[in-house]
Amino acid sequence: MERGRVITTGVKELDSLVPGYRQGTLNIIGGRPAAGKTSYALETTAMIAINKNVPVLYVSLAEGADKTKKRMYELCPGAESELDKASIIFEDGCNRLDDIVKRAKELIKEKNIGVVVVDYLQLVKTEDEKLSEQHSIRELRRLADENNVVIVLLSQLNLDFEKRSDHRLYLTDFDNYECMMMNSEKIFMIQNENGKKTYYLHSYKSEDISGMSIRE
Repeated sequence: MERGRVITTGVKELDSLVPGYRQGTLNIIGGRPAAGKTSYALETTAMIAINKNVPVLYVSLAEGADKTKKRMYELCPGAESELDKASIIFEDGCNRLDDIVKRAKELIKEKNIGVVVVDYLQLVKTEDEKLSEQHSIRELRRLADENNVVIVLLSQLNLDFEKRSDHRLYLTDFDNYECMMMNSEKIFMIQNENGKKTYYLHSYKSEDISGMSIRE
């Protein structure tokens, strides 16, 4: 696959939020529990696999592979036959970073995987627990760069935003935001309050993030 190629979903509503992922880069999707991180990741990667014919590896650490696959089908009603034909591999047999990287490399070689999703950062295990998240971020960035694939890494946020009166999200709501900024191309944040979702995009190492879109 051409290095630097930007992969979009082919769905206008989704691409208006995050205008594609560039090959060879790490991208972050963050939010509190139940904000919609997994749903967004499943929907976008399903459309990439269907519309762009790009093989996807979805590493599901939060839920089993079968449950995650069922959830993807529920999020894409009417696209069941296309999903059956799409090249999407669900993996739940490894939660250690070394095993995730090894499995991803195998499938990149065997199945020409173009997008790897890891759901989610805080469940990835490493040898050094004190530096586990930062080490995982750096190694997944390296995996993306060395293998020319898109890595989409989901992450929880801390509780700092709850102390603010407007509950606005900032990059500092990630515990390892500095490491994320240094190693990722896009950081996408989802906020869900009373059924209203607000999306924030920090892109191309810019200094600020802004509200991108609101869905009821």
